Amino acid sequence: MGNRPEHFSRATGGEEVNDVGVEIARPTETRAFGTFFIDGTHVVDEFGNHEVIATGTSIALSVATDCTSFFSY
Repeated sequence: MGNRPEHFSRATGGEEVNDVGVEIARPTETRAFGTFFIDGTHVVDEFGNHEVIATGTSIALSVATDCTSFFSY
């Protein structure tokens, strides 16, 4: 399955939500990166600099499934 980082966002209500635990949070000056698992799949997502994420926290995450690409090898 292929998703680009912009296909993940904080859930705002009304969409399918995945509650994920942030394994690693890496803030930078302009954005933050979070590492977590969705159904056993390792995911790294980019968040805006205004979004506060921290290692060990749980966040509600929305996935734009209409943008998901499925492929097999």
